[in-house]
Amino acid sequence: NIVDAATAMGDTVLANTILFVGVSVSVVLLATLFSYRFVVRDISLNLRAVTRAMQRLAAGEREAHVPAMERPDEIGDLARVFNVFKDQAFRVETLHRELLDKSKLLVTTFDSMNDGLTVFDEAGRLVAWNPRVLRLYDLSQRDIGPGAPLARILEVLSERGARICTTQGEEIALSELPQDGDKGNARFEVHCADGRVVELRRTAVPGGGIATLHIDVTERRAMEGQLQQAQKMEAVGQLTGGIAHDFNNILGAIVGNLTFLEPAVRADASLYERWKRAMGATDRAVRQVEHLLAFSRRQRLAPEVVDLNALIGGMLDLLESSLGHEVTLKTALAPGLPAVRVDPGQLENSLINLAINARDAMQGDGQITVTTARAGAQAVAITVADTGCGIPPD
Repeated sequence: NIVDAATAMGDTVLANTILFVGVSVSVVLLATLFSYRFVVRDISLNLRAVTRAMQRLAAGEREAHVPAMERPDEIGDLARVFNVFKDQAFRVETLHRELLDKSKLLVTTFDSMNDGLTVFDEAGRLVAWNPRVLRLYDLSQRDIGPGAPLARILEVLSERGARICTTQGEEIALSELPQDGDKGNARFEVHCADGRVVELRRTAVPGGGIATLHIDVTERRAMEGQLQQAQKMEAVGQLTGGIAHDFNNILGAIVGNLTFLEPAVRADASLYERWKRAMGATDRAVRQVEHLLAFSRRQRLAPEVVDLNALIGGMLDLLESSLGHEVTLKTALAPGLPAVRVDPGQLENSLINLAINARDAMQGDGQITVTTARAGAQAVAITVADTGCGIPPD
């Protein structure tokens, strides 16, 4: 009947529906298992590998490697992006380390400079300085600090007795000192109260502001002064030497004439007394000329205890080379001579001059003999003799 047929049909539909649902669920479960096994699991493993690689990279491991870079899908894109990120991170780290090393080197150099250095911004405010500036001007951290204007620092120095001058030594007021970089480079001098001189060089900084370099030139100024004094003394010595040489020639004529007049005035006691006074004055003048000549040579007399025979023996080579091959040099040095106190350099110059004068008087041909002998208990005589014709009687 109809009821039974309907029931049977309902049972059939229900059974088919249950079968369909069971088959569908089975298909979905199989699809899910297949997707997890061949898709999701692979993606998960690769994502975990990328995560672990990033963790190792964060820990500083440079050899962190990401798999699946050859994959053409999103996982491969992620691996390749990570590899680029890794290279950039290492490059940034290297640059950071190099910059840090250079910064440390710059700070070390800045702090250990022999010269002081200060940097001011475009408004004239102090932004950087090294410890040498404090030591140069005997300043403390209370006197100089960030934001301090250059005018205030110079005012502190002025209150302590320092003077600001040009390089020509002309003192200038603080109001005349340029405070910015608009007027280009400039040089000044700070004359401290304790006598030190600090050269201040002001240089414009690109982009605004100024840098000032502070150089202690005290020793250099002293050396320049000594050099100028030495140059003056050299000029005075040359002038003195010329005058002394001319005066020596005049004295030679005076001494010669006085010596010539001695026999004529001996019979007259009054004239002879006058002659002796004139001769004594001439002797004093000769000694003064000798002092002037020694000064003109810029030589300080330094007497020493000298063995004359050893001194003469040590300069024979020099004498022979100075006299030439046509002049024969001989010596007659007495043994056992006492030591004498004399300036060896001056004595050597005297002997050389005597020998050269003798050579010139002999016209370069003859014999010169240097002799030493006792001259009393406390003296030694040195004789330089030549075989020339001598000085004419007139």
